[in-house]
Amino acid sequence: MPVRLVRDKGNSYDRNAIAVYIDTPKFLWFGGLKQIGFIDKQRAVKLAERIDAGEKINAWVISMYADMKFPRVTISWKTIGKS
Repeated sequence: MPVRLVRDKGNSYDRNAIAVYIDTPKFLWFGGLKQIGFIDKQRAVKLAERIDAGEKINAWVISMYADMKFPRVTISWKTIGKS
């Protein structure tokens, strides 16, 4: 499943924050982009530099763990050049 990585420069917790969104099917008033989490802080540091430099990133979900208390989504990404 493809995901969209969006820089969240106004995030007070992490200045390198990158939100992860999925595009859900549209039914009546439901659907559209839904945030499913953030890239962890350690990985976001270098990835944020690339996004801020204008590099285009393709990303997708490779696994999901839907525990109610500690859900986890693992994604993979590939830099495909400047946009």
